[in-house]
Amino acid sequence: MANVNMFELEDCLNTLLPFIDKNPSKPYVKDYGRSVRASIDLLKDAIQETDQHYLDWRNGEFTSQTHLKKLHRAYKEAQQQLALVGAQGYPTHPVDYLDMDAMESAAREMLAFLKANKNLVDGAQSFVEALNTHLDKSARTLSESVRAREDYSRSVSRRIRAIEQAEDVIRVLRVHIRADLGHRHPEYAAVRWPAVLAPDPR
Repeated sequence: MANVNMFELEDCLNTLLPFIDKNPSKPYVKDYGRSVRASIDLLKDAIQETDQHYLDWRNGEFTSQTHLKKLHRAYKEAQQQLALVGAQGYPTHPVDYLDMDAMESAAREMLAFLKANKNLVDGAQSFVEALNTHLDKSARTLSESVRAREDYSRSVSRRIRAIEQAEDVIRVLRVHIRADLGHRHPEYAAVRWPAVLAPDPR
């Protein structure tokens, strides 16, 4: 596959359409004219689909990190309150929210301690609810992000196939139109051929 920008391909296909519409009786237009429109639709759909899955993936990661930050805050606030009342046995180790596994493990330890010692500190139930909420939301949004990343990977494969199909259609039609009209003909020159696929002399 040539190193062609997919938007160059889309632009080329769109500028081929007037020629296709104007010359329906040419044999190569009869053979490949429909493929131009099909390639435009396929390329456009592939671009939109890939972009959307990429956004879903990155947004999911961001949202998951946001809930981990809130989980970290609730964990530290519970530590501070428990320290103020001189509680013993609660998890005291510092945790970096970026270390998701360690953060979730520490939050579950804190949850277990608070549930077993609700009378030690005022507001224990609010800490339990905050920890539970952000544990659940972080896990759910991370799972959604993983699915979106998998969808993105699949859509990239479809986009590659759409690009390859567009390149094939453009190559074939360029050869036919150039042989038919010559590279200096206005109708040939009106098509925005990608330079990589159309190394014509100037």
